[in-house]
Amino acid sequence: MLSQYMKKFEGFEYVLENIETYSSAGRRYKNNLPWSADAVALREEWLRVGRCVRLLGDENAKESVMAIGHALMQLHDIHNTLESLRHGEVMSEVDLFEIKNLCQQVACVRQSAVALNMEDVLSVPDVQDVFRLLDPDSTGVVSFYVYDSYDSRLSEIRKQLKKLRMQADSDSSGELVGYVAQEQQIQAEVLHRLSDSLRDDAERLLLALSQMAYIDVLWAKARLACDWHLTMPLVSESKSALRGLYNPSLRHHKEQQGLRYQPVDVEIGPGVTLVTGTNMGGKTVLLKTLAVAQMMAQYGMWVPAESAQLVLVDDVVLCVGDEQNELRGLSSFAAEMTQISSLISQSRSQRLMVLIDEPARTTNPKEGRVLAEAIANVLQQRSSLTVITTHYSLGSVVSKRYRVRGFDETIGHVAVSVQTINQFMDYSLVLDTVAEPPQEAIRIASLLGCDKELLEMVACVNNNR
Repeated sequence: MLSQYMKKFEGFEYVLENIETYSSAGRRYKNNLPWSADAVALREEWLRVGRCVRLLGDENAKESVMAIGHALMQLHDIHNTLESLRHGEVMSEVDLFEIKNLCQQVACVRQSAVALNMEDVLSVPDVQDVFRLLDPDSTGVVSFYVYDSYDSRLSEIRKQLKKLRMQADSDSSGELVGYVAQEQQIQAEVLHRLSDSLRDDAERLLLALSQMAYIDVLWAKARLACDWHLTMPLVSESKSALRGLYNPSLRHHKEQQGLRYQPVDVEIGPGVTLVTGTNMGGKTVLLKTLAVAQMMAQYGMWVPAESAQLVLVDDVVLCVGDEQNELRGLSSFAAEMTQISSLISQSRSQRLMVLIDEPARTTNPKEGRVLAEAIANVLQQRSSLTVITTHYSLGSVVSKRYRVRGFDETIGHVAVSVQTINQFMDYSLVLDTVAEPPQEAIRIASLLGCDKELLEMVACVNNNR
């Protein structure tokens, strides 16, 4: 499900790219984040993120937080190695080093969790017995070696090898080869015995690795919440209400260019919410931003808003009219209708967040308006949360209506031009009781200095209507 969302929603992909984990195990966990519609589970996850957020700002916790980060940086993704161990394969010295390293990093995180009073959140199985098995001489170091302690024969053989190697005598080469073979044989026996001893611990080690990967992602979520000033959402049964909602990728892009970004306030409930407004009014961006916020929340993250209460859904469906697939021989209209038909069927059995941008705009206006009204009226009967942007007058649809304030000549400080037009746009939403969408296109075209002959013809046609 996550990979599908990454392909469909560019803005959500940007979010995932900025969840910066320390380890390869954490990256694997991030790429397989579980979607949840369980209110209790999500509240618990949001609270865990919140506890980490508070610790990131606590100077007294800095040392322990840094210790956790350092341990996660040393963590390797040895999932395949542990699966091999579980299935009876013999571990190599490198494999046992990796297992020993995992045990040491687990011990570090467990110790830091105690110091932070976070044992319940940073919960990892105790695997110190495994570390001791792989550290028979109690060296405390991560490196692994087939120690003499594992087999009494090794000490004498290695003494002889050292002696023969120092002699560098060609007459002793045969004896040297023989001792090397003995050492290798005994080492193979030790590795086999250690693998047998560890096999029963494979499940616990896999769980430890999984928990470490989760902890890596948890801290990454917390850092993202701090860096982006995200907010912890609340679950609502009745409506989704977001104040100061913003699109992270678009906001950061604009800020890098020194441009203004305007957050919006919006409320949507079961049934249909209609949004009208001029072109360039940010209606499509609004739909994509709602999708990103909902997905962030239901993947256990905080959301890009000043405050947020959300109705949980089973899936997010975004239809922005760019689904044309020439390889399938579908026009834009055919692809759009196919997708809308599918989501209507899906909404019969699931609560969805449905976001449709100007449905049926690629067909003739008369039929398009009829289709758009039919779509809205069908979805109005569902428990799903549906937002539809439109330029059509959908008078028969009984629903909440928003209008983008749109073009405002008073808010810009430069002349209106193609380059500056966005500075005059007010993207805030206002409740609207008028079924007719705003008509600003001709006015904006005039202010932009479009061709005089064209504008005169527009005026002539408009007067003759």
